[in-house]
Amino acid sequence: MLIADAQRNMHYVYFGGGPGVLVSAWVWLSAGLVALTNSADASIMTLFIGGIFIHPAGLLMAKALRRPGAHDSGNPLGILALEGTVLMLLCLPLVYGVPRAHLEWFFPAKLLVIGVAT
Repeated sequence: MLIADAQRNMHYVYFGGGPGVLVSAWVWLSAGLVALTNSADASIMTLFIGGIFIHPAGLLMAKALRRPGAHDSGNPLGILALEGTVLMLLCLPLVYGVPRAHLEWFFPAKLLVIGVAT
């Protein structure tokens, strides 16, 4: 499979990433609102729990938009996506340990890990 074909497949299946971005924005907005109205710990838990559902909810949204929700099995970019996910999961304990030392570093640390993994 050519890279252009692999990219086209990923773009089609995941609707250009739009549904995942919308769900992610909703989760981050929810965590921000919880931070304004409740404790920092509640906000961190909102982002943690909501973050678990970003990918599945994005897939459901893509399927609701009549997309398959799964890339071709021979798509080499699927492995790349998995590698980024594994890297992000390995860094999560570090990110959730950061608030113990500096509470204000949590959200920037979380954004940094997501940026590095994607």
